[in-house]
Amino acid sequence: MLCAEKGNNSEVARQLGITRQQLAKHLQAESLPTERTLARMSRYFKVEETDLVDPDFRADTSSREYRYAQEIIAALSHTDPPDLPEGWFDLYFSYPNEPDAVLRSLVLTRHVEGTVEFRRITSFYQRDQVDWRFFRGDHRGLAVQAADAIYLCGINRLPTFEPSIVALKKQATSVPLYRGQSMVMNVDGGTVAAAVMTRCPVSTLREALQRPRTMTITDRDVPPIVRQEMARMRALLGQ
Repeated sequence: MLCAEKGNNSEVARQLGITRQQLAKHLQAESLPTERTLARMSRYFKVEETDLVDPDFRADTSSREYRYAQEIIAALSHTDPPDLPEGWFDLYFSYPNEPDAVLRSLVLTRHVEGTVEFRRITSFYQRDQVDWRFFRGDHRGLAVQAADAIYLCGINRLPTFEPSIVALKKQATSVPLYRGQSMVMNVDGGTVAAAVMTRCPVSTLREALQRPRTMTITDRDVPPIVRQEMARMRALLGQ
């Protein structure tokens, strides 16, 4: 749609300094743009960089489920914002029936008019694994505080638009770390998983967007402190 507003894909590619073939791959989410290209696209289309890396988004904003979810999020905007900084975070989830596996998603937070908005991206580009589609998500919503817990309350902007809640508490650890549990709701009930969130260690958005994936808990890319806190949380949940 943005390209249509600018004329045609050939003209857009020329203005961005890339080939039409490269632009087509970016539009189809077959490859990520470089940081320089992403910045050019953001300036050219006058949108946020995070809004450009949004493949296959076809939200039915007229659906009843979508409207209900938006009403809930609107009500949450009147609560006190949590003590959660802006930035990028790695959020790890357990698999309830697979103790050796974890799912890592990317959480982006920003402060807007007294609220903390978040976006949680899961498995957008992990298409080489058989089960990646079962965990695809683009959850967006608000972070709120109740007592000493932070709640990430959102709605998946991809079908089937399911709501989710991640409840976290900041831990007294050597590095900033939040631990808790998550629940994704559906017509059959809900799925509960252990959750551990840490600061994302990379320096660019392009690198951060490549981090969501499934892996084993012993993967060297999983920090030891995450393994430790994940094991403690799973024990508390009886998983």
